[in-house]
Amino acid sequence: MVTLEIKQLMALAAVIEEQSFDKAALRLHVTQSAVSQRLKQLEEQLGQPLLKRGTPMAVTAAGQKVLRYAKQVELLQGELLHELGYGELKSAKLSIAINADSLASWFLEAVQPLIEQQNLLIELKVDDQEKTHEFLKNGEVLACISSSDSPMQGCNCQYLGHMRYLCVASEDFYQRYFSQGVSAAAFIQAPAVDFSHSDEMQSRYLAHYFQLQERDYPRHHIPSSEKYVEFIGRGLAWGMVPEMQFQQFSRDYALRDINPGKVMTVPLYWHSWNVKSALIAQLSEALQRYAEKALR
Repeated sequence: MVTLEIKQLMALAAVIEEQSFDKAALRLHVTQSAVSQRLKQLEEQLGQPLLKRGTPMAVTAAGQKVLRYAKQVELLQGELLHELGYGELKSAKLSIAINADSLASWFLEAVQPLIEQQNLLIELKVDDQEKTHEFLKNGEVLACISSSDSPMQGCNCQYLGHMRYLCVASEDFYQRYFSQGVSAAAFIQAPAVDFSHSDEMQSRYLAHYFQLQERDYPRHHIPSSEKYVEFIGRGLAWGMVPEMQFQQFSRDYALRDINPGKVMTVPLYWHSWNVKSALIAQLSEALQRYAEKALR
């Protein structure tokens, strides 16, 4: 019978999170050779490779399952030791994948009370809401906020609400490109800004309301939610901005909704491991409670 040792599991998790055997050794307070040996023993016990060595280092399909289990063990062990009186739960780190717009607008306010009450550490991995599911699938995080409503095996899925996106530009930009009206012809000339190369919000908006295809308009790429809004505020582009951010920055940057009433909505779902963790339950409850007020 194969028995997995916690120190072997933690070695795999540390190497993936630190992306370095040396840094993993420092984190675990052991030598680099000890980390390598633990991983080798784990792979030999399971009879298959778990780690893809390279840049970046990644886990194999089997490694995804082991990494997911390792993170569950680490979380539950931390909670147990805390319950038994072995100090505060300051070693617990909740790894979460989140879309950039939620992080920039409502997420931090939602989790701040829990972080302060429980003295938690969090590690966030940021990507588009269509992509965050992959971090959960790969075992890199314990939960994610995603636009997908399909729960993964062994995970719970809760509906949070919808984020509304407005088509936004500065007043100067509006006068430069849309003084004759907001039309397909104007959008063909007006540069947009995308968050990343996988950001499809602007494309979907133009296809839905103006029957334009992706190739029909010029685009910038700004991979920062805050700088994305600033870029629009400087009069350099138009873009789709969450309603909450628009309300926050409209005065600072003299932004305007250039097509009132024409919005895009994105559903958000909270996916988390189906394990009996008090911390995950508290985090899920905090997000659900805040989302009921912040999201439509």
